Amino acid sequence: MSKSKFENAIEREWEEIEKQEKRAINSVQIDALVVSKIVKHAKENFPQTVTGQLLGIDTQDKLEITNCFPFPPRESDEDNDNSTALAEYQMEMMRSLRAVNYETLAVGWYQTVYLGSGHELSLIQTQYNYQTTLKKSIVLTFDPSKSINGNLVLRAFRLTNAFLNAYKNQSFTTESLAKSGLNFNNITEELKLTIRKSQVYNACVSDLENSHGWSSLNTAFGALDLASGPYLEKNVESLVQCLDDLSSEQNKFQYYQRQLQRNHHLVDQYNKRIEENELRKLNGERPLPELEQPQLKIVTAPNRLDSLLITNQVAYHCQQMKRFSGQSFSKLHLLKQLNKTE
Repeated sequence: MSKSKFENAIEREWEEIEKQEKRAINSVQIDALVVSKIVKHAKENFPQTVTGQLLGIDTQDKLEITNCFPFPPRESDEDNDNSTALAEYQMEMMRSLRAVNYETLAVGWYQTVYLGSGHELSLIQTQYNYQTTLKKSIVLTFDPSKSINGNLVLRAFRLTNAFLNAYKNQSFTTESLAKSGLNFNNITEELKLTIRKSQVYNACVSDLENSHGWSSLNTAFGALDLASGPYLEKNVESLVQCLDDLSSEQNKFQYYQRQLQRNHHLVDQYNKRIEENELRKLNGERPLPELEQPQLKIVTAPNRLDSLLITNQVAYHCQQMKRFSGQSFSKLHLLKQLNKTE
């Protein structure tokens, strides 16, 4: 029996939906109003870390973020009561938004970070839960400490497929990492982020400029500030702390290697004595005293996930120091040339 035109249309529609679900996200577009909400939430709770829900839609290979709402502060990450209350709060907010006919499709979440890449274990775990539930979900990280003098440090990330597979199987040993090619550079993938300003938003900003006497022609002399000590000092302190943590992880791995070599040495020594006694018996010689069966310590390969995340933080701090130092040197050379002309 041949299919009707309606059934064929339905099949084509489902095929198109499946193609869109398999298509990877390449860019993120966020409304300016959403950015304002995130900045306001972070500023009101500075220096505490804040999180929130992102709402929007995905269109082919682009994710559009149209709204967001903040999460209430959590007293402890391991408190089951807080987790239940947070889930109930999310559902209540989604129902309230749906009641006023607003977009309620969850597309990810956001979190504030301070002087770091944000690649911490808690963030990785949360994003893993999001991506296993919502295939195209993302995480936005906002750094209030760097978003000064007109700069906006807002980045969009997703976990890579290689990391998702490794985290699912909890295979973070040295051998599995070498086999999969996973390293600190490909834990996440950063997506291109663009900000869309609506006409209402532009009108609001224009009204603020007129009411406060602001002008887009005002020169931002803060970009010529030569003081770079506090920022570099904080990055160096964070870098030293990361290096200490990395050293502790390396000590754990070296201890595992020493225990593993000790076990191999005991087994080789025991097997060598057995082979030597068999050879002496064949030659008619008196065998040597037998060794006791070695008592081997059970050693498990350490999890290298913490080392990956810490190494990522170290690389990020080094990049920031290099970038900021380069800008500072450029300002100093400019000042030197101005002094010469005088």
